[in-house]
Amino acid sequence: MIENTKQWLKGHWLWRLAIRPDIHEKLKKIDVTKPVVFYLGLPEHGNLGDQAIAQATEAYLAKQLPNHQLVCVPNDAVVPCMPLIKRFSGGNNLVALHGGGNLGDLWPGAESVRREIISRLKGFPIIQLPQSMWFNDAVEKELSQRVYEGADDLTLVAREKMSHGDMKESFNAQTMLVPDMVFTLNKQLPDSAQARHGVMTLFRADIEKFYDEAVNTQVMQALATKFDRLTAMDTVLPDGVSETERATILTEFWDEMASHELIVTDRLHGMIFGLITRTPTVVLQNNNGKITATMATWLQNVPWIKLWQPEDGSIESTIDDVLSTPVTSPDFTKHFQPLDDYFASFRVGE
Repeated sequence: MIENTKQWLKGHWLWRLAIRPDIHEKLKKIDVTKPVVFYLGLPEHGNLGDQAIAQATEAYLAKQLPNHQLVCVPNDAVVPCMPLIKRFSGGNNLVALHGGGNLGDLWPGAESVRREIISRLKGFPIIQLPQSMWFNDAVEKELSQRVYEGADDLTLVAREKMSHGDMKESFNAQTMLVPDMVFTLNKQLPDSAQARHGVMTLFRADIEKFYDEAVNTQVMQALATKFDRLTAMDTVLPDGVSETERATILTEFWDEMASHELIVTDRLHGMIFGLITRTPTVVLQNNNGKITATMATWLQNVPWIKLWQPEDGSIESTIDDVLSTPVTSPDFTKHFQPLDDYFASFRVGE
């Protein structure tokens, strides 16, 4: 088996040409005598929520499977890598798919890659790490159902109750409910040494498509009245983020957030970043339900993070509420126990 794999690696030149040199070099270094966890679908775009999921997931997998080799493959390189990855089926090897909010037809490219992985990597245990699920097209949903149901060993993890219910109803697969992987970073970031001052907004570029102009004006006027420092940013950067620069970019972004006394955001990971940086946060509803579902599932008992909607009345009162509440860090460790137990089964005999 080992010699066959080595010979295949040397001789399959067409496959080598199809893969970027950096990925090719990483795959060449796999020790075929040790178990492997293939972490597939990592982002290289500028969405810092996705980048934080990747950083948290790599740390989590390294902790859970210390004797496994962790092999990370970006989303656009997954399909060319399939021929090699298939050679490692069996034994104690497994496949973990990047989490986030792209299970469904909202991001068809990501769902297409997921279908390829599930349909072609037979013989592997495959776990889809915490995801939100969103299908609008019945035909697309049926296609995913057929692919998922053909898997040998598939586990789907939802990151909030709404998606968990949809997964259980839609797919014939094992399911579990676990927070977004960025929650594992809670209590991990150092306390900021700098004084907090002002408010940071983290808004989608198309916020005006969801809230009318009067609401937008109300929010911005309230912030301008209450704070003399207003920093406008977003959790999505215009340029891509490479694996080598990810940690630095995230640390700098979180440090900037932690220099503010308040975050106002309509981004899911703007809210989660508020949690892990221990920054009081007011959250505005968005158009896909992920924020309300995540708040209802995990953050109901975090009083310094609150959802505000126009029907609630003045946003000033919500701001006052979160700023007057002591910031304490909740412990989410127990909520990851189902995922911990799953990976513990791959440590048997090590």
